[in-house]
Amino acid sequence: MKILFSLLKWDTFVLNKEGNFLKLKQKFNDKRAQSRWFRILTNKYSLATLVFLSLLFFLSDNGLVRLLRKHWELRQQRQLIEWYDQEIFRLDRRLEELTENRDSIERLARENYFFQEPDEVVYLVVDED
Repeated sequence: MKILFSLLKWDTFVLNKEGNFLKLKQKFNDKRAQSRWFRILTNKYSLATLVFLSLLFFLSDNGLVRLLRKHWELRQQRQLIEWYDQEIFRLDRRLEELTENRDSIERLARENYFFQEPDEVVYLVVDED
């Protein structure tokens, strides 16, 4: 006669005629072993393929990590090019304004370089914030 009892909560053991304990599979493990995906993923060829793909994508010189890093750098370079194009356009407009209008040159000289007329006195007001 076989006696069933549970030594631990998740393992079920059987005492056979010789007095040895034999461990029975759980019902959960049986269902998992019968599942199609579990059989496919535990197949030795599937495991070898997964190991090969992980080595290919993550550890090689042209792997996925390097590809994503290069894509990020390329995106940053394109943003920088766009910013430089906008800055060149703004400076071209400013240069055109300065070459066409004498008053704008005088305003630039007074505001940025503190130029003054011979009979003028310039007071600088500094904001302490």
